[in-house]
Amino acid sequence: LHSPNVRANGFSLIRSAVIPELGLETVVEGGTLGEVLLEPSVIYAPAVMSLVTDGRVRGLAHITGGGLPGNIKRILGAGIDAEIDKSSWDPPSIFSLIEEVGGISPDDMFATFNMGVGFVLVVSSDTASGTIDRATDFGLTACQIGRISGGTGVVRIT
Repeated sequence: LHSPNVRANGFSLIRSAVIPELGLETVVEGGTLGEVLLEPSVIYAPAVMSLVTDGRVRGLAHITGGGLPGNIKRILGAGIDAEIDKSSWDPPSIFSLIEEVGGISPDDMFATFNMGVGFVLVVSSDTASGTIDRATDFGLTACQIGRISGGTGVVRIT
């Protein structure tokens, strides 16, 4: 499930590396930097509860501090890997701004921020399309970002 903003994670890094360089009044895509950083978080609960009730969800990860790898790793069993294809969605432009101005590596960006993915639902491949459709019924945008396979409990961003 997509997230249009940085949510609550990474603000210490933003305060130390980005705001001193740009200031809160700098105009960025979507308004001033301050306005973009203060956009309200998306509320995923109604959609997620509906999907869980349907029995199609096998795992849930709210992407907060720790980014995609850290939060997805928490729901993997010891013999399961997750491969996330970062080309399957377009992160909001705020993330490229943070990366560029802050001089932050792509790996650190994924380890710190949600990169535009606020919630991950693990579902079987045969229900993925229907799950995405159901999420849109709740006004959310979603896409399939990866796959689960046998392994050693590793999350790979490719």
